Amino acid sequence: MDYQTYFKNEITIYPEWLNTYQMMEICNFKSKKSAYQKLKKGGIEYHSKGRLHQISRDSLLQHLYKSKYLEESDTNLKEFYENLFLNEPDTLKVIDICRITGYVKASVQRWILSGNLEAFKITTHHVVPKTFLITFMVSRRFRSIQAKSELHKKYIENFERTVLL
Repeated sequence: MDYQTYFKNEITIYPEWLNTYQMMEICNFKSKKSAYQKLKKGGIEYHSKGRLHQISRDSLLQHLYKSKYLEESDTNLKEFYENLFLNEPDTLKVIDICRITGYVKASVQRWILSGNLEAFKITTHHVVPKTFLITFMVSRRFRSIQAKSELHKKYIENFERTVLL
């Protein structure tokens, strides 16, 4: 199923370019602020003319479809990462996680210290079971990272190409 089939009613009801209120209706937002925040995050084509925004209906619907499909396919994403990391050891050091995810050591340590990525501390080093890393990579927290590493972007592209299509 593609986004045009999934959002058939919205495509027939709404014009090609939406205003902020129409976007709020489609996304079930209660405030303009939520709509503006969604636009600022990127991934949705829009044009600003002063305080007026013209939002591409198709771009918005594609974005919503991808987001919804990713949420529904958490198990597919988990299986994708499990197959991808099949040859990795069962326990990973911080430096291994940096290599696997493409993020710097400070980011990985921040994930661990904030509790987003579960780890065990052995003497002065953190060790992360591979299953914990995969669970974190499937989480909304990891997927919502704004400045994604090149490797993270590549994983997303491969997942969309192989699993979603």
